Amino acid sequence: MLDKQTSFEQVASVLATARAGTPVAAARLLAQAPSTVYRAIERLETDVGAPLFEREPAGWRPTEIGERIIRLAETIEAATAETKLFLLSRNENFLRRSASRLFRWALTTPTSGLSSEADEQAEVG
Repeated sequence: MLDKQTSFEQVASVLATARAGTPVAAARLLAQAPSTVYRAIERLETDVGAPLFEREPAGWRPTEIGERIIRLAETIEAATAETKLFLLSRNENFLRRSASRLFRWALTTPTSGLSSEADEQAEVG
């Protein structure tokens, strides 16, 4: 039975471990201590009542239940990214500020690949 403390951070640890191959590598991806990732996986395994990974010397392989949780986590991840994009697109003030910063950066950065026609003519002339 799932504990009230089950969190997306625990699920994120499972997803990162599946992608990275081990909890230690996942910890690097998540900028966390390996013990934090190990504990998160262990707690979720306790909540689910089954192992989420087969621990092998070459790396951790998700079990069938682990694979299901990973697919659900990827759905959550995609929905979160889509939500952020939607919210950003709705915030016109943010978009205006960001576009203005990008434009200023492009004009002041010679390697940006964005140069004015006058700059190009000055280089030729």
